[in-house]
Amino acid sequence: MAEILQAGAVLQRRHGANIGQPLTRRDGLLKVTGQARYAADNHPPGMLHAVLAVSTIARGRVTFLDVTTARAHPGVVEVMTPANRPPLALDPDAKLDPFMFRLDLLQNDRVRYAGQPIAVVIAETLEAATEGAVLLAPRYEAEPPRIGLDGNDNFIPPARHATRGSSRRCRSRAGSSETPDRGDLRDTPAVP
Repeated sequence: MAEILQAGAVLQRRHGANIGQPLTRRDGLLKVTGQARYAADNHPPGMLHAVLAVSTIARGRVTFLDVTTARAHPGVVEVMTPANRPPLALDPDAKLDPFMFRLDLLQNDRVRYAGQPIAVVIAETLEAATEGAVLLAPRYEAEPPRIGLDGNDNFIPPARHATRGSSRRCRSRAGSSETPDRGDLRDTPAVP
């Protein structure tokens, strides 16, 4: 794609350089005039909306969901909970290949993290689904959250220090059976 540019009186040929050049967007005119169609603008007949009801605790068990009130709300078609969920195709604990991860949405009433989905409200409009999720008014049996990775034990790595020449000493002892001195950091002089 060769273009001819006029630089002063000398004509130059450009071969393929688009850096700094304006781009023509195919949908630009449609977007700025409000005529572009977006995915959210498509509403096929019979389309339903789903909203997740999520846990407000970090760990515990869901003891109550007001499913009857949520279902009675206008526009709500179904409320899916662990009691009436469709079965999974595979066992959630099965690990058939190394790239699989456990998917246990709505499998039981346990809450393992804050914001975990505990129910799905399906409705004719997004607003009805959102209102139905609020009407579930869940109650919980809360347990203390797990906030550490290693329980009550603190991990303290073994002390290591470096002084001038220590790497040379380690290299010189590499062939010997001696192990390099790994003294206490309090005994080590400060290295400028």
